[in-house]
Amino acid sequence: MNLILSFGSVAFIIFRMSGIVSADGVYLIYPPFIATSTSQIVLNHGDNLTIECRGRYPVRWILPNNLVENEAKQNRFTHLDEVSVQDADYPFRSSILAQVLEYSDTGMFHCAYNGTYDLNSLDNVSSVYVFVFDENHLFAPVESSPYLDFIIHPIHQHKESVIPCRTTHPLVNVSLFKQHTLVWI
Repeated sequence: MNLILSFGSVAFIIFRMSGIVSADGVYLIYPPFIATSTSQIVLNHGDNLTIECRGRYPVRWILPNNLVENEAKQNRFTHLDEVSVQDADYPFRSSILAQVLEYSDTGMFHCAYNGTYDLNSLDNVSSVYVFVFDENHLFAPVESSPYLDFIIHPIHQHKESVIPCRTTHPLVNVSLFKQHTLVWI
C-alpha cells in the first residue's frame, strides 16, 4: 500500500519495501526469486522456455526490450500467474512460457514486484539472461537497431564509442579487426 503525505507544496510518497526489519533492527530484504540455479539459461533455437518466479507480493515479468518493441514476438510469450497457499513465504508465482524460441529472443528477463519500474532495484527485481543459440545467427539483434541482420552504429573521430555486441551463446568469442589487423579479443 502506498501512502502520500502532503505538506503545502511538497508531497512525500511512502511505499512498501519488500522486506521487514528484524528484532535487532536489521532490514531483511526478500526480493522475488527466479527458480533457476544460475543467472543465465542457455537454450537452442526451437526449444521451449519455462521460467518461474516467486515473491512475497504479486510479481510480473518484464521482457527484454527487443521483445517488448515487437508486438508479434511479445504475443508468443504467455504469462501464468497464481497464488500458492502451500508456500507462506513466497505465495505469489508467475511463470513465463514460450514455444519455438528464436535467436532474437536472447536477452535479460526480469521478474519484479508489481509497481516496480526500476530494474536495478535489488530488493524488488530478480533477473536471468536467456541465450537462444542458433549456429546460423551467432549475434542477437541489438535492441536499438531496427535491423536484424546488421548494425548501423555511428562512430565519431576522437570520441570513445561502445559497439553493441550480444551473442546467442556465452561461449561465442568475439574479435574486432581494423583493416585486417586484430584490435581486440
